[in-house]
Amino acid sequence: MFKLSRKNPSHTKTIEFNWVKKDFMNFKDFDDARERMGLRRFKKCFWCGHGFLPEDMMAIGEIIGNGNKFLCQECVKDF
Repeated sequence: MFKLSRKNPSHTKTIEFNWVKKDFMNFKDFDDARERMGLRRFKKCFWCGHGFLPEDMMAIGEIIGNGNKFLCQECVKDF
């Protein structure tokens, strides 16, 4: 199990992942594929909001009870 946490002034938010794949896919390839299939396109990291650049390597993880989410390398570097 993997966890991400961040502190806000009034509380700490933590999410738990069943699994995480650090080197999922290059963002440009991913974005092009989603566009070809007519699917919703993702532009930023689920956790920190970092806007993906074409050369960025994306990560993917399954949040317990909430499906897959796309993450930047900075957010998953400690997994």
